[in-house]
Amino acid sequence: MFVALRSRAALAAALFTLVACGQETPLPTTLEPVEMITDVDLSEAAFETEPTLALADLGVAIDDALVNLGGFASVLPSIVAEGPRASSPARQLDSATEFTSGGPVNAIPLAVLGKTLVWNLATTSYELSNPALPGAPANGVRFILYQIDPTTGFPADPLVERGYVDLTREGTASNPAARLAAYTTGGVKVLEYLATVTLSNNGSAVSYRVEGVAGTGPNAATFTLTVGLNLFSGTPSATWRTVIAARALSSRVTVNVGANTYSLTGVLQRGLRKVEIGGTINLTTGGQLAVKVGNKTFARIALNSAGEVTVTNPDGLPLTPEEEETLERIFRWFESALGWYNTVLNPVYTVMDVPPN
Repeated sequence: MFVALRSRAALAAALFTLVACGQETPLPTTLEPVEMITDVDLSEAAFETEPTLALADLGVAIDDALVNLGGFASVLPSIVAEGPRASSPARQLDSATEFTSGGPVNAIPLAVLGKTLVWNLATTSYELSNPALPGAPANGVRFILYQIDPTTGFPADPLVERGYVDLTREGTASNPAARLAAYTTGGVKVLEYLATVTLSNNGSAVSYRVEGVAGTGPNAATFTLTVGLNLFSGTPSATWRTVIAARALSSRVTVNVGANTYSLTGVLQRGLRKVEIGGTINLTTGGQLAVKVGNKTFARIALNSAGEVTVTNPDGLPLTPEEEETLERIFRWFESALGWYNTVLNPVYTVMDVPPN
């Protein structure tokens, strides 16, 4: 169990920080596997619509298409594995005239403004639709989303549409923002968010903030993501929050990545029922994550230097199979925070870039 802890990427995703309000009423200290797994299922479902899952695989390709069609001379690569790309000052434009001007700055290349892009199986990249497809936002660009081949991570052959995303630029040159909306093939919106970026310390640090809604109906989830990145050290921190108001269900996960360590605390709460997982892992020597239910220590997850995982109760005894399965499901939900961190930011880096003066 908890085999995800044995990989570096999963370790990065597994380290979170929680700040939760205190409760005057005593909190339940039993795990309640059926209820907790239902909470995790509902949380996951809001983010697992077909268009959103396709976007998770195609976000980098979407951004690459805007880079290539916008005349960028170079793109600064990701500073840390699984982390956001560096900010726009490192990117240079061949020509500033590739961008619209006036009002909110629009960093969407004129070549694609108001256009729809489709996938080319031969080049494994997006291109302008030919003939042109209607429906793209006049002040933005549309990308068709497709069923993904799990072996390649690219759209499967033959192409099967799974929806589309519309990207628009908002904000100003000093406060750039990008809006993304994802729809099913039938036009039902299943994801929308606004992403903003801020540079500080003379460009040595960058922060992102994302606010949006995922899913449909009463179990739709509102979410926020805040990311801070030191461009010199490459050390990121990220906090991911979700709320399903109809169920009084919330989660919060914060990841802090160091040179050789990852620290985390994550919380899943519905009403008074609360489960937390937190601790620090060293990639060389291992570490320990503490599990609390209702602010009371319920279990410990230990990882040794060989990557072996042990899960016990506070007395060092094994958990029941149901308890261990429940904790693993909750842990995987916390772990997914880093995946959604990439999903929402990968498609919008170029749209958020500030054109050079």
